[in-house]
Amino acid sequence: MAKRANKLMEFDYLKLFVLLILVVAVSAAMTYILTNSEVFAKAKVVPALRGVEVVWSTQTPPSGGPATVNCPSGKVALGGGGVSGGWLSSSVPSGSGISGDNGDSKNGATGWTITSGNNSGAVVVYAVCAQVGK
Repeated sequence: MAKRANKLMEFDYLKLFVLLILVVAVSAAMTYILTNSEVFAKAKVVPALRGVEVVWSTQTPPSGGPATVNCPSGKVALGGGGVSGGWLSSSVPSGSGISGDNGDSKNGATGWTITSGNNSGAVVVYAVCAQVGK
């Protein structure tokens, strides 16, 4: 029994040394990449999101007509979508804060609009909304 206990207490210092060298090398490489990478140097700070919520509405638009849901006051639409009995011909952000295809605007989208291609019944449109700021 004593022989087995001694065997369990044996430790392979070479494996520990190799593992330590590996950890130091990876840490040094990551530090170099993070401090010298152009990607990280040019990265923009992402503003904080507060009060994230999903708002939705069930509507019966005319066939092929749009259905829109708006975010609560002070919030912008981060994304959205919809469900219909047919296919969706469009699912896009809506609101006066949208400028161009890149969505680069001070105010951002204030809602979400879907258009159903071949549906004559009810549709559900939703938007993921949040307050965006520092």
